Amino acid sequence: LTEFGHGGNNERFRAVMLSQSCTFGRASKESKKIYSSILITDTLGMSVADLDCDVGGPEHSCSEMAARIEHLPTKFGKFQIVACNDDDIVTLNGRRIIASMGPFPIRNRDICSIGARVFVFISEYKSK
Repeated sequence: LTEFGHGGNNERFRAVMLSQSCTFGRASKESKKIYSSILITDTLGMSVADLDCDVGGPEHSCSEMAARIEHLPTKFGKFQIVACNDDDIVTLNGRRIIASMGPFPIRNRDICSIGARVFVFISEYKSK
């Protein structure tokens, strides 16, 4: 996953799926306070408590469990994205998705947003 920023790609936000699924959301104030106590002030992209990837953003921009990307091969693709509730703003290629809509196939270079974070999903990385 690579985030879009003012000048194109924002190299600050990257996340790697290390298991069958990855849960995205905004780390809670309590979790951030605990990390801060051990001198970790920026948890962007990190695993925090039950969250696999902290998307950061302004307070209340999304919940702790906003969306999930799963490696679940189907005839439509290898990965799926699903909103975890109907309240958070989660989009796939500019279209809002909510939990009651179920999972959607997500493909290489699809544009996603979770809360205030906008990023491109990369499933086929080719080194230079």
